[in-house]
Amino acid sequence: MNQEQLNAIKQRVEKTTPGPWNIEPLAGISTNETTIWMDTDDYIQVHGCSIIQSTNDALFILRAIEDVPALITEVERLRKELAQSKIDQMDLVVDKADEKSQKREYIKTVHLVNEENKRLRKALSYYADEKHYEPYGALNTGSCDITEDEGYIARQALAGESDVQRKQDHHT
Repeated sequence: MNQEQLNAIKQRVEKTTPGPWNIEPLAGISTNETTIWMDTDDYIQVHGCSIIQSTNDALFILRAIEDVPALITEVERLRKELAQSKIDQMDLVVDKADEKSQKREYIKTVHLVNEENKRLRKALSYYADEKHYEPYGALNTGSCDITEDEGYIARQALAGESDVQRKQDHHT
């Protein structure tokens, strides 16, 4: 049922005589009819092929004044619930997408940190190696790899330059 159909039913309900309605099931025993009385002096006579059938039809009509508005209310409630459910599902999809994106960013960050750690460890290993502190030549002039380097390898590693290994290889 689309919204247009539902609106048409609501308009028909609005045009009816307000309830409650009452029923006289045995009012027309000889003619197989049942009378439904409304709040006003109006009434509906239901004719059937039997008293039981006319009474059942009348009961259905009688209850329709309450049942149809209740059904309309329930349809509208369920439509709102469905719409909210769709919104909630979309929010969940967006949250999951954001979560995946955040995980990807986290993995990238971890990778970058690991690469930076490797680079810094290489620079530190150069300065931690005691052989780079040994003086040059027989005259023991005080000059060594570390003093000639003057922190160049460390500055490159901290700046993230990629030729740290080349500089280390040059000094070893």
